[in-house]
Amino acid sequence: MEFAQCLREVRWVRGDENVRQIEREAGSRGDRYVFFKDGSLYKALEIRIGAEAGADEPDGALRTCSRSFPVLCVPEPEVPYRTLDLLSEQVTLIDTDQGLQYVERQDYLVYLLTCRDWNVDWIRLLLHSIPMGLIVCDRSRRVVNYNAKALRMLKKSEADSLNMASIFGEQVLSQVVDRGEFVFNQVYMREGLLADFAPLQDHDGSISGLVVVLQDLPHIEEMAMELDKVKNLNRDLHAVLASLCDELFVIDPDGVVIRASQSKIITANHAAGSDPVGRNFFSDEAFSDLPTDVVRLVIGQKRRISMEWESGHGVHILFEANPVLDESGRLIRVVVTLRDITETSKLKKELKEVQSQSVRYKRELEALRSRLAPERDPLVWASPAMDQVMRQVERVSQYPSTILLLGESGVGKEVIARAIHERSPRRERPFVKINCAAIPESLLESELFGYTRGAFTGANAQGKMGLFEQGDGGIVFLDEISEIPLSLQAKLLRVIQEKEVYPVGGVHPRQLDVQIIAATNRNLREMVESGQFREDLYYRLNVIPIEIPPLRHRPEDISLLALHFLQELTRKYERELRWGKGALESLRRYNWPGNVRELRNVVERLVVTCDSDVIEAVHVESMLPARRGPVKVSAIDDIMPLREATEMVEDQLILLAMRRYHSTTKAARVLGVSQSTVSRKFQKAIQRFPDLW
Repeated sequence: MEFAQCLREVRWVRGDENVRQIEREAGSRGDRYVFFKDGSLYKALEIRIGAEAGADEPDGALRTCSRSFPVLCVPEPEVPYRTLDLLSEQVTLIDTDQGLQYVERQDYLVYLLTCRDWNVDWIRLLLHSIPMGLIVCDRSRRVVNYNAKALRMLKKSEADSLNMASIFGEQVLSQVVDRGEFVFNQVYMREGLLADFAPLQDHDGSISGLVVVLQDLPHIEEMAMELDKVKNLNRDLHAVLASLCDELFVIDPDGVVIRASQSKIITANHAAGSDPVGRNFFSDEAFSDLPTDVVRLVIGQKRRISMEWESGHGVHILFEANPVLDESGRLIRVVVTLRDITETSKLKKELKEVQSQSVRYKRELEALRSRLAPERDPLVWASPAMDQVMRQVERVSQYPSTILLLGESGVGKEVIARAIHERSPRRERPFVKINCAAIPESLLESELFGYTRGAFTGANAQGKMGLFEQGDGGIVFLDEISEIPLSLQAKLLRVIQEKEVYPVGGVHPRQLDVQIIAATNRNLREMVESGQFREDLYYRLNVIPIEIPPLRHRPEDISLLALHFLQELTRKYERELRWGKGALESLRRYNWPGNVRELRNVVERLVVTCDSDVIEAVHVESMLPARRGPVKVSAIDDIMPLREATEMVEDQLILLAMRRYHSTTKAARVLGVSQSTVSRKFQKAIQRFPDLW
């Protein structure tokens, strides 16, 4: 078939012609389209007559109707390259050497399927890519087009060897070509094929040939096997639903029950033995005891809802509704499950009562322990500075050497002293704390060393054992050692050196085995130089010095300590409090001149005075004095060695980062160095620029 055979003459009309007359004339000639020009556009008027138009008019004349639409105009040389344009249009104008002509889509398609022009070979390539066999024949049963799949299915090497009548039978071919019928699902066992036949009609309705679509029977068998699998899965699903202890419903978006388990928890009370499938979950009486509004909410919000619910018959139910969505997010099902948790709820209630009793007994036990044993402050820390202190504590606690604890007031020197005692071989022996600043000077000697009978007026008739003797075998903790008078420092030196003590009024020494731990918040070296403290005693005490850093130098510990104190104090005062957003950050930003003691006092004040269950930042701010202004970094205003200037800038940057982030880890991340580097240089920076911290 040539392309020119597809072309038809154009019937032009004017826009002002009588449309009815045009329709009559075109219908009488058999034209389906007439054309006119609207400005720069070409338009076609489609003529529909008789049954196409709808019905006969009352007078017996044919009824006509028309529809105009823009048409595409393509130069004839461009036709092979604009095939898809022609296939997408109902009718297309072709600009030929003889003038404008038009082609209809179905005629052009027949041309593509039957022509041998290399320019349309891609159509055959398209046919070859289809996974089914395709054969196009004319009325004489001659094959005019095909794809490779069809040849493979029919076990032929070329189309010329295809005898359509011998393969498919003349009867079915005549049924399609002569009568224009569609024939489907014809099985050809010898070839192992399933065939469908369809007639090809021209624009005038005449049949010009047929198309045959072939499928492999093994492929069909695979589909049948897949269907069997689906049936087996469906049978397994029914078995699963039958074995469930929970009651389950699968509901469509309109509320109709599609599937249901055989177990009955709630619906057994309504229409016993009836099948809920097909009933409406929202309106049927069988579901009246259920919270159907929850399912409506799941359908509307497309989210899972789970709740505990008690039916009118006293049954405790765990009710769950889960939406099922397709790939586009559209809700297609809701799965509703009901589980009887009546017994579980009863056990849960009993367990809650037992837990309440357990909590009460635990509090009573803790109260008894607190009365029978002195309170011990647990060690809480996270900072590298305190980690270094605690590693030193672990080492020195194994030896009986004298230890000197240094640090500001409130840093926890007594807590460290107790930690040494609890880790030492003397842990089962006494720990005697002596606050040298709290005992009057006139009584200090007798309290420390004891006295004999009749040593002074008002003395106990039997005498008294001194604190050093009470600590025999254990550890004596001398807090505020800097406050001991010079007159007693010589006697204390003898106790440390000779391990013996002379009671007041006594003439014979008493041997002791005690380890001395002393503590002070003052600079003993300066006191020695000013004559306020004996130099020999200082050297006897300063055997193993341990310096405890102030709280402002270990900001990582502030949050942990605050959490620990809150837990301890809420238990003590029987309150339920927690830190709110920003509260701990407010604590971290404060300088804490009073160190850990001040922090504990602030937390206790908050526990006692806070009138809500959450301690917010505003509560914390109201308890703290106004903070210092921002750090002012001193500028380099004179020539100095480059290395010294570099160290100065590094120290100031580290101090600025620590002031802002209160964490060596965060400061290291911002400065681009390791955390150990920040921790090490931070301690040096504090010593170099104490006024900046």
